[in-house]
Amino acid sequence: MAAAKGRLMLDTNAVNAFLKGLSPGLDTWVREQRCCLSSIVVAEIRYGLETLPPTSRLQALVENTLQTLEILPGQKPAPGCTAGCGPISNATGRRWRRWIC
Repeated sequence: MAAAKGRLMLDTNAVNAFLKGLSPGLDTWVREQRCCLSSIVVAEIRYGLETLPPTSRLQALVENTLQTLEILPGQKPAPGCTAGCGPISNATGRRWRRWIC
């Protein structure tokens, strides 16, 4: 987690822990709006939800959580930070652009 505007920016693992109720401290931070998310984390979460039916309880919980927290725009990656990553298919790229842009 990194600081953002005096708050904690949650990564995907922290959001998963919150959704599963694994961290009472994190529950408090979210309730007090001391946390935020990057648009990249939101895209990762929505990408994972694509396999679930739209009526799933988890999907509703995630959408409610996303409406509660501030979502900050993603930043341009530093040069070379994607070195070693495999290619992304056109279909996957289109889905990611839809969530991030």
